[in-house]
Amino acid sequence: MKTKTNLSLAISLIALALSVTLFVIKPNNGKTEEKIPIKAEAGNNAGIKIAYINADTIMSNYLLVEELMQTLTDKGAKMEKELQRKQSQYESDAAYFQEQVNKGSISEQSAREIYEKLMLKEQEIYQLRDKYSQEMMTLEAEMNKKLLDNVSRFLRAHNNFTYDYVLNYTYNGDILLTNPDYDITSFVLDGLNKEYNESKEK
Repeated sequence: MKTKTNLSLAISLIALALSVTLFVIKPNNGKTEEKIPIKAEAGNNAGIKIAYINADTIMSNYLLVEELMQTLTDKGAKMEKELQRKQSQYESDAAYFQEQVNKGSISEQSAREIYEKLMLKEQEIYQLRDKYSQEMMTLEAEMNKKLLDNVSRFLRAHNNFTYDYVLNYTYNGDILLTNPDYDITSFVLDGLNKEYNESKEK
């Protein structure tokens, strides 16, 4: 489990977290928070009102993303270190065992018993690797939910009937063309980072 893999998992987390194609925006029960701006006059016309956020920009600049990636990387590095320690010990024991067999310094019965113990150790390492992999997947899912919840909550809290839908745009996503007049990314990103900084100051 390499650090590069950990970073890849972190990036995967953010990509998944921002892969929702559509947010249905509902009223915020009369709260007086700053509302999402309508950037184009057309947004005031009758009918469905739509805006979008650039998920790639959120991924690159949302401070929470950096925190989540660091947490994921640190967790993966700790697991990798433990796996390497156990793997190194296993390889050392296996090498010593082979040396003793080659020298003929242990009986066939003892060799069989030691070999079986080595196989159990090897199996334990495989099981631990699977366990850590599952833990990383669970952590990814939890972080994914946290990020999605934050973005969705922010949009709902600041919408106040401004938009009926907020689309999610990514470079390699399903939306191929966007009108910058309906891009509310900066507003959302600034608000999310403001909330993040305020939560850290408490």
